[in-house]
Amino acid sequence: MGRAGAALITLAAAGFYLLLVDTASVSEFVACAVTVALAASGFLLARGRGVAGASISLSRLLGVGHVLVRIPRDVAIVCAEGLAQCVKPRKPRGSVRVISFAAGAEGSGDRGRAALAEALGSLAPNTIVIGVDDQRELLVVHQLRHGGGRRDLDPLGLG
Repeated sequence: MGRAGAALITLAAAGFYLLLVDTASVSEFVACAVTVALAASGFLLARGRGVAGASISLSRLLGVGHVLVRIPRDVAIVCAEGLAQCVKPRKPRGSVRVISFAAGAEGSGDRGRAALAEALGSLAPNTIVIGVDDQRELLVVHQLRHGGGRRDLDPLGLG
């Protein structure tokens, strides 16, 4: 897409935003400009990482329930670790873990799978996906409280 097409889409998105808020105040114009700038920045970052053209099949989303069920448990874990740090401080809390993850080569169509693993893998707060190492085919994850197996690190089983 060229610059003219991007500018046209940006203007259409800004117009749609202003139509939704149905107000012509200065604060809404500022909010519109900030929203459009953030969306454009996110798109450029995604395109730079090769994710912008990625697609995700609906069948890959079947395990989302497992991620949603983990959220309350992980919130309790993070709260307990926070309290433990207040009572008995220690430097290293958490650990970095890696598991095999066949990320696929750049442009192979698997970038959507890797992006989904990063996004949904970080939804429950005890486990944060740092990224996918394409060269070594690894999923790099930080866990505040070390635990669980492969299913906790890659909840949708995408690797």
